[in-house]
Amino acid sequence: MRRALAVLLLLPLLLIAGCDSRSSQSGSGGSSGGGSEAGSPADSAKKTDQLAADDLAKSKIAARAWLMDTNHGTFKATKADIIKLTDDSLAAGAVGVWVSGPEEYEGKQLVDHVFIELPADTPKRTKLFEIYNKAASEYGDEEKDVGQKYLVLDWG
Repeated sequence: MRRALAVLLLLPLLLIAGCDSRSSQSGSGGSSGGGSEAGSPADSAKKTDQLAADDLAKSKIAARAWLMDTNHGTFKATKADIIKLTDDSLAAGAVGVWVSGPEEYEGKQLVDHVFIELPADTPKRTKLFEIYNKAASEYGDEEKDVGQKYLVLDWG
């Protein structure tokens, strides 16, 4: 799990590096990728979706119910912030908000990320990206909709 989390943490950095390299190649459209390791935002989203799917295949727990247990919590982020993000996401039409693979620490189970499963409906997706990006301004990197299935907020 640590390896998957490390990859999830590196994806935004790779995406930023890819955006910088694309900016310096102005006018070179096309989808060949130009040799950039990060690839396009859609490529990064596909990798994130695959990592999320792999992680959730091992352990998929409804975040809201899990977070309500007094013995469950979050690394670094405030539990109240993540519960609010979860509630807001579900109210806006998320298919689900999930945690996966909680870790034992000082007698509690803690997580350092949540997965927001996105619907196909465009207005709902737009609202979910607004909610996510508001939270990401404090805990992570903002995202744009490139057709991904999951948003992953990682605050570890």
